[in-house]
Amino acid sequence: MCLRLATKRKSGASRTASKKRRKKTSLSIIKFILVLAALYGILFHTPLLNIRNIYVEGNMAASRESIMAASGITVGQNILKINKKTAVSNMEKIAYISSASVKYAFPTSITLVVNEGRIIASVKTPDGAYAAIDSALKVLDVCAEPKVLPVVEGLNVQKSVIGEKLTIDEEGNFDILLSYMNVLDKHGISGELAAITVSGEEITLQMKNSVVVKCGTSADADYKIAAYKAATDKQPVSIGTFDVTNPSRIVYSID
Repeated sequence: MCLRLATKRKSGASRTASKKRRKKTSLSIIKFILVLAALYGILFHTPLLNIRNIYVEGNMAASRESIMAASGITVGQNILKINKKTAVSNMEKIAYISSASVKYAFPTSITLVVNEGRIIASVKTPDGAYAAIDSALKVLDVCAEPKVLPVVEGLNVQKSVIGEKLTIDEEGNFDILLSYMNVLDKHGISGELAAITVSGEEITLQMKNSVVVKCGTSADADYKIAAYKAATDKQPVSIGTFDVTNPSRIVYSID
């Protein structure tokens, strides 16, 4: 009899302890939920993390206002509610912008960082306009007059839309043109270039001093330009034609 009473007391005490543990666990869960709710309210529904300052870095051609508008980020917006991916995607739709990023300066500042494409040439289009392009063939602007030199002629342009890639028949011809521009830049004479004519895979350069340089294909482009530069450094000229298609035997003539 005594044994049964002792067992009952022990069982009752165990149930009481179990109830206390469950009650304690429930209270802990409730407290945790309340803390999370309070934290959520502080982070997302109070002005503590509202944006007060928006800075723009890296822009020269694109205006601060256009970049801010494209990002969709506004003063007063909660900094944690920004859709960074959408902001970057929209900023990169601006013609001059090649890449963009969003940097946070908690708790209330945002910096929009952009990298702008550099116009390397003006491509003449079938309608007589000039498409200002970067090295990736992206059209940064379309103007009635060349925005920069050199002017590129001979590329069969199909479509030129600002902010999109210039559509031409043979992109390989542009690669040849670009290789010559890089070589001219390497030898420090890209600033002397006025125009480039593309005919198939052959390139002809028109310098600002009216000298014409017939280069041929992209084969040995560096050797050809180096030979032309050496010849003109030795004997500067302001008229005539250099044929450097065979750089080991440069031909100079006055038409």
